[in-house]
Amino acid sequence: MRAWRWYRSWPFIRQILLASGAFLIFVVISALARPVQFSYAGGNCYNGAVILPQLQKSSDSGYALHYTDLLQIGDVVLSASTVCVSPASAPQPHTTATIKSSLFGVPLLGQYAFSVAIPETPAVNYHVINDGVAATRPLTIPLNVTDRTFVYQLRAESKTAACKPQEKAISCDIEALGLKQGTKYQLALIRQFNGQTVKTLTDQDVTTLSPVSVVESSVKPNEAVYAKPTSVTFKMDKSITSATAKLERIEGDKRTAVEQSAKVKDQSIEVHFAELPRSSQYQLTLTEVIAEDGSSLLDKTYALAFSMSGGPKVTGVNIGRFGVAVGATVVVTFDQNLSPSQDISSLVKLAGGAGNLSRSGNQIRFSTASVPLCGDFSVVLGKEIQSEHGISGDSAWNYTSRTICHTVSTIGYSAKGRAITAYTFGSGSQTILYVGAIHGNERATYLLMSEWIDELESKARSIPADKTIVVIPAVNRDGLAAGSRRNANNVDLNRNFPTADWKKDVTMPGGEAVAGGGGSKPLSELESVALANYTRSLSPRLVLTYHSVGWLVTPNEAGISSSYASTYSRLSGYYVSPKSAASTTFEYDTTGAYEDWLYEGPGIATILVELGSHTSSQSGRNFLAMWTMMK
Repeated sequence: MRAWRWYRSWPFIRQILLASGAFLIFVVISALARPVQFSYAGGNCYNGAVILPQLQKSSDSGYALHYTDLLQIGDVVLSASTVCVSPASAPQPHTTATIKSSLFGVPLLGQYAFSVAIPETPAVNYHVINDGVAATRPLTIPLNVTDRTFVYQLRAESKTAACKPQEKAISCDIEALGLKQGTKYQLALIRQFNGQTVKTLTDQDVTTLSPVSVVESSVKPNEAVYAKPTSVTFKMDKSITSATAKLERIEGDKRTAVEQSAKVKDQSIEVHFAELPRSSQYQLTLTEVIAEDGSSLLDKTYALAFSMSGGPKVTGVNIGRFGVAVGATVVVTFDQNLSPSQDISSLVKLAGGAGNLSRSGNQIRFSTASVPLCGDFSVVLGKEIQSEHGISGDSAWNYTSRTICHTVSTIGYSAKGRAITAYTFGSGSQTILYVGAIHGNERATYLLMSEWIDELESKARSIPADKTIVVIPAVNRDGLAAGSRRNANNVDLNRNFPTADWKKDVTMPGGEAVAGGGGSKPLSELESVALANYTRSLSPRLVLTYHSVGWLVTPNEAGISSSYASTYSRLSGYYVSPKSAASTTFEYDTTGAYEDWLYEGPGIATILVELGSHTSSQSGRNFLAMWTMMK
């Protein structure tokens, strides 16, 4: 009671006590630690007044305090209504940090305290890595909470890629790693704080997704397009979510953009455009193609080059400039199908007897049935022949050719029934006869005669008008087929002619004695009979027979044979071996020879030509001499 009276009797003392009590309560309240639940997303703030924040000093607890919502006069900050806590080092999960702050660092003087509870570190969902990653677009990795506290990086093959925080995820610039698509890598995800690695979260084998590819397209690479398309469709090997395209017309080094639009649907990309000008080059490029799984094109782009055709152009004809059979069907082929309805009769001009014009697909046809032997004929096409799409302007073309200038006749048959044929050129009064392969193993002579027929056909107009040229490529057809000197009856045909020295048993080159090698009698063989009879029917001015190997020419000394042999020798380089030297030139029997029979019997001038090879025709050495024999 006395204390109360004393308290009431002294007002000043009462005020001091009240003020001291209030200050004591403030100190106690300020000293109490305010709870803060730490968030990795940031925003770890407490709303409460802080006096003179610029003079506040906090304890070293691994966390820093930041003040916002300031009240100030001029440059003097009187108070802050919000205090935020941020870690100065990597937060340790499942710990509690107490942060104290006071004026000038003096305990209890304007002191504030915060109790920061650190939760579990953000957890990473690795399934997006385990399932394979796209190498060409940002990799988004889910987290269980938003994390703006730590920094994340991807690492592969000594390269790193930064990751940016997102809502409950991080987005990593995986393209910066330069990974190839469809390739296996060792990929690490690293958590850092203030530039220091806190933890390698995963370091595992990862296979990047295989690239999306073009399976096929409605226009093929480098295709000449004959239709009038207004779109190109690409079929991909994966479902597509987005794509862009670029269409350019190419004129030399100049490229001009063409308006287009690209649409995606399932596994297709359609690029639409207006009808394109003809006879022009284009490139259609796909870019930024993204598949549903995140993969893209292997080289980020796919370029399709193509051209728009003009009208039909001739690409070929099935005949040469000569040697066309009478009655043959000539086929002119174009690069595209022709209009089936256009009247082309006025656009196709045939001359020389060619006729019976028809059209089918990408071809026109006509016949040489009315063209005479060795007759010239021609075809001239106008430029307005239309394609099946109605495009024209490029069909102008002309071609001249000639029918064959020879006839083929069968003069007899071999022992095995093979036909012996003769090729006849010209119709002059004097005949020159060329004979090959009377010995079947002398294949070079058959080759020379075959090439000589082609030579005569190509230059038929050079044959003198008074000459008829006859070529028998092979007399010994069976021997030629078997590679044998003798025929199927084992008879040397050039020992089977009725000469004064004919004999039945003969000696072959190399000294081989062949009983019956000369035949059972002169002209016992079908081939010999055929050649003898045909030669008599021709009554040729000159006969040239070809053999191998000897590098020589030998006249049979009938008529003009000696002078012509000298000429042949001079032009071919083969030396002249006179008939009288045959026994020393050939170290084997030459009895019953065709050349000697021509001398003894019908008296026909004949030159025997021994080539320098069994396998080479030596046409370059012989053709000039062979032509000269016609003069």
